[in-house]
Amino acid sequence: MRDPKILVNFFKHILAIDFQLTEAIGQWARHQRIRKMARLLSHSADSWVWLGGSFLVGLLIPSWRCLAWAGGGGIFSLAAFIYMLKALIRRQRPRPESGWIYAMTDDHSFPSGHAARVVLLVMLTLPIGQPIISLGVALWAILVSFSRLTLGVHYISDVFAGMILGGGWGGMVLAFWPGVQSVCSAWGF
Repeated sequence: MRDPKILVNFFKHILAIDFQLTEAIGQWARHQRIRKMARLLSHSADSWVWLGGSFLVGLLIPSWRCLAWAGGGGIFSLAAFIYMLKALIRRQRPRPESGWIYAMTDDHSFPSGHAARVVLLVMLTLPIGQPIISLGVALWAILVSFSRLTLGVHYISDVFAGMILGGGWGGMVLAFWPGVQSVCSAWGF
């Protein structure tokens, strides 16, 4: 059996690197123009925007209704899961004062819900069958994830963990997609 102190020291070292890299990004992002762009990108991935958007797309584009509403369910369930993880882990944000709106509504940072959500959205574009849409959403996802670092509301490990969770959640949604389509067909949408 391995010495647990080695594992503890390894994780302490990884967290120290995570902190240093996050601080370096924060120093670079002190310019007002960068912060304004980061806020805009970050808010473009807020849960309420995408929950409302998926509902509207489902109403307005009948051919996308099933995907939009299934996506809304995926977004909602992912948000609930991340909320529970944050409540259990309780990692404080690196610079909560810089992202005051997020610190007011959710003062925990691990994992990043925004990073998870945008990767889930990338996965949800795959059934559309338009690679240019998936590529555009993937680029936006990278920018949103980076914006969370520039605002100082997440550590790098928060963002990577969120991306992994979003990819896994998206994989589950896609695995159930044929069944969801059958249900949508049976219910007439």
